[in-house]
Amino acid sequence: MQQLYDSAPEVVSLAISILSAACASLDVLRAVVALRPALEVLPDHEGEPLLTLFLADSEGVRYLQEIGWIERELETWYQVRAFLSFGSAPRLTAVGTARPGAQPRLHGRA
Repeated sequence: MQQLYDSAPEVVSLAISILSAACASLDVLRAVVALRPALEVLPDHEGEPLLTLFLADSEGVRYLQEIGWIERELETWYQVRAFLSFGSAPRLTAVGTARPGAQPRLHGRA
């Protein structure tokens, strides 16, 4: 757990990966949640898989609510949803480039 707070980004990334894999066990997940790690210091995109694992347990959900993570994620989701509902999102092609003015497409479906 201490490696989550290391100054070296590669150490933090490895710690997140190892801890995420270990949290596949509900007992380990509950033990990690009980430690109440300072998850808000994790890099945004790297820490998200670990944070979402906390949703598998009621104590994890309670902890994420306490630190405001669930509210922030819902707000982001609502903002993205509102943006997409206006039809202003570009359509991604197979190579990941965008065509301006095209309708959004999910998982390669037209």
